[in-house]
Amino acid sequence: MRSTCSNTQLLVVLLVMAFQAAPLAAWATPTVGACCLPTGACEVVPEALCAQLGGVYQGADVPCSPDPCAPPPPPTGACCVDTVCTVTTRADCLGEYFGDATSCDPSPCPPPPPPTGACCIDYVCSITTAAHCFGEYFGDGSVCDPSPCPPPPPLGACCIDYVCSITTQADCFGDWYGAGSTCDPSPCPPPPPPTGACCLPTGECVSLTREQCEEAEGEYQGDRAACDPETCPQPLPTELSTWGTIKARYR
Repeated sequence: MRSTCSNTQLLVVLLVMAFQAAPLAAWATPTVGACCLPTGACEVVPEALCAQLGGVYQGADVPCSPDPCAPPPPPTGACCVDTVCTVTTRADCLGEYFGDATSCDPSPCPPPPPPTGACCIDYVCSITTAAHCFGEYFGDGSVCDPSPCPPPPPLGACCIDYVCSITTQADCFGDWYGAGSTCDPSPCPPPPPPTGACCLPTGECVSLTREQCEEAEGEYQGDRAACDPETCPQPLPTELSTWGTIKARYR
């Protein structure tokens, strides 16, 4: 009996000594709570373990239902819309997405087009680049409304011989009838009447108008008819003689 009592007393002493040597937390059951992991999952674990897992401890006795963890943000990357680069998600990219974790420095987007402006060639204005303007370029961002080009010269009727056309005074190589003049009715003189071959009584062929041919008692061969060697019939030849010769012939 003495031996058993001594062993019990020794066990009690050892327990008291161990309790005094260790902190109270080592003997207590560790508290647990919701831990939001980097993956977005929620796990109920002790706070120390949550920290080791890289999570965010939500507090002791906080459950995972309802889920206190926000889902992780979707990955982002460079997105090009035309020539502008922004970092956004694939779902929000309305242009070309260059992959998760890509950046806009340096930009993967194509360079912007060169600036444009008003270009005057003669009197016509168009929008183009300075390199493609073969007239006078009025600077980046300039416009054609209102046009910076000089006004064109006025147009008017121009008569060359008997033909009327609308042109500028500088381009008229005949008679110019002034700004705003028209070809309807034509201010040009009428063309002369047509001519053609006319066979005269002598057999000669000349180029005359119909009226001139009739006045010459000729035979008009038609408008624009040419005088060929066989156009006009030749008169029969006559023999010249005196009256005495004729009387002698019939005696």
